[in-house]
Amino acid sequence: MPTHPTSVIHQPCPAIEVDDISFSYGGPLVLEDVTFQIPRGDFASLVGPNGGGKTTLVKIILGLLSPARGSIRIFGEPPREGRKRVGYIPQRPHFDPLFPVSVLEVVSMGRIQKGLPWGFLRHREKQQSITCLDEVGLADAAGMSFSALSGGQQQRVLIARALACNPDILLLDEPTSNLDIHMEEAFYELLVHLNQRMTVVLVSHDLGFVSRFVKTVVCVKQKVMVHPTSEIDSDVIREMYGGEIRVIRHDVDCGHFHGGPL
Repeated sequence: MPTHPTSVIHQPCPAIEVDDISFSYGGPLVLEDVTFQIPRGDFASLVGPNGGGKTTLVKIILGLLSPARGSIRIFGEPPREGRKRVGYIPQRPHFDPLFPVSVLEVVSMGRIQKGLPWGFLRHREKQQSITCLDEVGLADAAGMSFSALSGGQQQRVLIARALACNPDILLLDEPTSNLDIHMEEAFYELLVHLNQRMTVVLVSHDLGFVSRFVKTVVCVKQKVMVHPTSEIDSDVIREMYGGEIRVIRHDVDCGHFHGGPL
């Protein structure tokens, strides 16, 4: 009987694929033998102690640093090509608080195309920027000065700026470092909403908080271990941060302490 070739089902490539990378700044290795994948549609968090290599890993993913060994792929492409599909929000965006820039102008920066001078954005670009502001709940603030907004509102504007480039991945580096607990909760709920249509990856030191929202935790401490959120327990946290630490639940009234040594 004639034989028929077995059909091959091609799985879509991961959103981010890191393969056996190592990196140093000229001294000891900051990252060593790092291999992991973040699937499309995942909500992942890079966590770990200060100096563990989280921000370095983000810069390598974006192609801002080159590993001594190994490779990175963003939707199957090298970082310099693939990062066009990434909306990035840095840890400490630099801006002059006295510079007279409006909220709409900040968001429109995400729509500026190569060769299109600032100040000559087309009507379509402005409308798309307003749509992005509406998605983060700040359409009414389009005409306000960016510096007049609260820290939480500014962070939402920066997300709208990232959304303006129509990303497939939203990558955030310590986005809640200047937010209080209530703003932080609303901020993560916004990210959960955005995760319905894009991959979300955030860098955080607050494992106890982000584990309530994310699907995958990527623990970075020179080497990398990947865990589903359900596997995060006291042993994982102790190994990551070292020593005895305390975990505080943020989902309860602050008047009642619910933490304890692990």
